[in-house]
Amino acid sequence: MINIYIVAAFWFLSALISTVLANRLKISNALLEIIVGAIIGFIAFKTGFTGKLALDAEWMNFIAGVAAIMLTFLAGSELNPDSLKSKFKEITIVGLVGFFAPFIGATLIAYFILHWGLQSSLLTGIALSTTSMAVVYAVMIEYGFNKTSFGKSTFKKHKKEKWYYTLLMSTGLTFGTISALYGLTNNIISREQYSIIVGVVIASAVIPTLIANKFFLPAHLIEKPVLDDQLPDIIKAKK
Repeated sequence: MINIYIVAAFWFLSALISTVLANRLKISNALLEIIVGAIIGFIAFKTGFTGKLALDAEWMNFIAGVAAIMLTFLAGSELNPDSLKSKFKEITIVGLVGFFAPFIGATLIAYFILHWGLQSSLLTGIALSTTSMAVVYAVMIEYGFNKTSFGKSTFKKHKKEKWYYTLLMSTGLTFGTISALYGLTNNIISREQYSIIVGVVIASAVIPTLIANKFFLPAHLIEKPVLDDQLPDIIKAKK
């Protein structure tokens, strides 16, 4: 029982270190958490510490699964029905193209270039065609975009916003790893294929988010913090 608390403390410490590094490096917390987690997992796998860090433990898989599902539901709760109705055509087009374009591309690469089987190639296409709501939602919350029309999937004419939106839509993580794990447990893909798919999925979450936040962050949409002495008199009276 004590071992569980030690492992939990280690992962909480890792999350804390990720947050500190993210603030120092001025990049997304969610992004650096993914990077730190991937590094720890890789080192644990190479050194044989997978069991000691409970990476394969049922309770760890349960927590990870619940967290991913909760992020997805929370992202859905942020949707504005009015925004969906007014931009239904654009959202539908982006959603369909965002799924089928990488699905077809990844499937063809796996089948014709990597010479994988048909089932393995199709599963690869599915794993690499899903947008990670865990990454998108975390970044939106972190920068406050969830409160803007941009964050609710509406489109502007600003060039930076379009590129930022495009790059975030190309991220993959949660459902990509779930798809790969499903393929491994059902003998659709091998352990080697699983490692390749998960590696590409993690890279697809890290690289586009880094580029988006570095070069295309719509800073004009980020609300500036308001100090107490800058608040209107009415709000001060209520406080």
